Amino acid sequence: MSKVLTPVLVLHENGKPTRALSIRAANFVIGRDAGCDLVLPDPSVSERHAEIKAIGDKRIVDDLDSDSGVFVSGRRVEFHVLRPGDRVQIGVFLVEYLEDDSAAAAETSTRGWQMDAATYGELVARQGSIRLDAGIKHVATITSDDDPNQSWKPDEGMVFGSAGVPVEGIGASAEVVWDGRAHVVRRLGWRSSLSVNGQVVDSHVLASGDRFQVGKSKFRYD
Repeated sequence: MSKVLTPVLVLHENGKPTRALSIRAANFVIGRDAGCDLVLPDPSVSERHAEIKAIGDKRIVDDLDSDSGVFVSGRRVEFHVLRPGDRVQIGVFLVEYLEDDSAAAAETSTRGWQMDAATYGELVARQGSIRLDAGIKHVATITSDDDPNQSWKPDEGMVFGSAGVPVEGIGASAEVVWDGRAHVVRRLGWRSSLSVNGQVVDSHVLASGDRFQVGKSKFRYD
C-alpha cells in the first residue's frame, strides 16, 4: 500500500527557508487578504493571488487573475501541475512545494512552524531533487555540453558571449546572475537566442540538471 504524502509549502525569506505549512484542504488560497490560508502581507501580492487545488492525486497552482502573476522556475503560468522541488514566485515571495510522509508534516496545521536548517535539510533529503539555498551559490557548476572538460563556477555570476565564455552564433550573448536565492540565466541583446530544456526563454531560474543553449553553444547547470 502506497504512502499518503502530505503537500508542504516552505516559505523562503531573504534566501532562507523560514516557515513550513502542510496542506490538508482541497483548496488552499494564497494572498494578501487576511482570510487567505497563507497570508503574504506585501503590495506585490494580490488580495487573492493564487490557489493550490487538489486534482485527483495531483496538486496544481492556479493564478487567480493576480496583478503580478505566478511564476514557476522563472516562467509565468496560469496554472501548473506541482512537483516536489517546484519553486513558485508570488510577488516578492518564494514558496517551495514539497511532499512529506513524516509525522511532523501530518501533525502540522496551516499555522506553520519556524524551521531550522536541520529540519529543512531532512525534508529536502527525502525529495532527492533539490539542495539547500545556502550552498547552491558556491557548489553550482556549469559544464559545456560541447566540451565536458570545460566547466565554470558561476558563484555571483558570469557572462556568455564576446565579453565572457565564448559561444557560437552571431550576437549570441547571455548572463547567469545570483538573485539572492538562485542562479538565473538571462538573454542579452536583441540578436541573441536563449533556450532552457528545449524551450525558448528570455530568463529562467536554474535548477540542477537544467540544460541551456546560448546561440549554438550548449551548457548544463548542476
